[in-house]
Order: sequence, then structure tokens, then C-alpha cells
Amino acid sequence: MREVDEKIFKELEELREEYQKLDKKRIETETRLKTLREQLQQLKERARASYGTDNLEELKALLARWRRENEEKVKAYHEHISQIKRELATLEERENGGFPFPPSRSQ
Repeated sequence: MREVDEKIFKELEELREEYQKLDKKRIETETRLKTLREQLQQLKERARASYGTDNLEELKALLARWRRENEEKVKAYHEHISQIKRELATLEERENGGFPFPPSRSQ
């Protein structure tokens, strides 16, 4: 009977150790979850302050709209630069007597 008691005692000790590890892990997980919830709340507050909403779908729509607007602005800027280049080339051509490149100065 003593052997059975020792076996049960040993098993009980192992179960206590396992419980303590699990309890420690539970506490760590709850702490981490609390921290993540607080961070989420802070991010939502920043989103509402900056963008007027914290709704993920609305934020995605805003981002998509801003990307389209940026693409349009880049395209317009590119066209503007191309126009400046064309006008500059025309001026240079006029300055050089109708030639696209300056005449060579050979002596």
C-alpha cells in the first residue's frame, strides 16, 4: 500500500507543478491580452482623431481613395514635366536657329 501512496503522491506533485505552470501561462496571457486591448483602444482613438473614423472598412476606403488621388497627381505632374521639357526643347531650338542642337564651333 505504501508504494501506491507514493505513486499517488508523486502524481499529485506532478499535477500541481503542471497546474502552476498553466496558471502562470494564464496570467501572462491575460496580461498580454489586456495590453493588446489597451493598444487597440489607443489606435482607434488616434484613427478617429486623424481620420474621423475607426471603422476598418471606412479606413480601407479612405486609403484606396488617397492612393487613387496620389496616382492622379503623379500622372498630372509627369505630364506637366513633359510639357516643360517640350517647351524648353522648342526654346532651345529657336535659340539655335531652328536646329535641335547648338551649332558646332569649329574653326
